[in-house]
Amino acid sequence: NGLDIARPVKALTNALAAAGFTGIHVESLGPHVWPGWDLWLSRQWPPGTWPRNFLHAYEQKILDYYLVTAEQPIGNSVRNATR
Repeated sequence: NGLDIARPVKALTNALAAAGFTGIHVESLGPHVWPGWDLWLSRQWPPGTWPRNFLHAYEQKILDYYLVTAEQPIGNSVRNATR
């Protein structure tokens, strides 16, 4: 139906930490994503339609687009860290 299930980025970073990952870093990519995405959507969807809500939701800090990185400590597999 067009939208993945949104989750707080903190839920992901907490899960990574619980699995033994370190050096967890979160970077917002929203300023580089949402304006261009809205421009592309504007070619097919008029203002006020549902797809055009992404930029508004970003501007209201309801959602964002992130790059999340983490390091797996040497000798610590994900399988072992989650047991």
